[in-house]
Amino acid sequence: MTSQVLTEEEKTRRAELNADTRQALQMGLSLDEFLTVRQACTEEWTGWFHREMQRCNTDDPVEVLPAALARVQQHSVAEARRAAENVARSEVQKHAIKEARRIAQETARNEIRALLQKAIADGDQ
Repeated sequence: MTSQVLTEEEKTRRAELNADTRQALQMGLSLDEFLTVRQACTEEWTGWFHREMQRCNTDDPVEVLPAALARVQQHSVAEARRAAENVARSEVQKHAIKEARRIAQETARNEIRALLQKAIADGDQ
């Protein structure tokens, strides 16, 4: 068994590949799909930076960085709200279904009880 010495560059590459793979799995994507989405996102942000730099009449991307960070924050807050609403909606639906089942069972028991009481009363006559 030979021991392979990894360069720092190879260690970094492997760590990034592992991180990308984990993130892809969390997003329900294959690694190739994840990397394709990332490339599209990179192109979108590059375009946005160029347009924003033109709008602000600057050659320095650092000058538009606060606007970019504000945009990221707004998107993150909106996505977090959507996710929270989806979780809340799901929980409300679960509770509603559980409550509907409970009411249905209670109603069925009451109907059976009433039928038994009627049968007993009819039998006593």
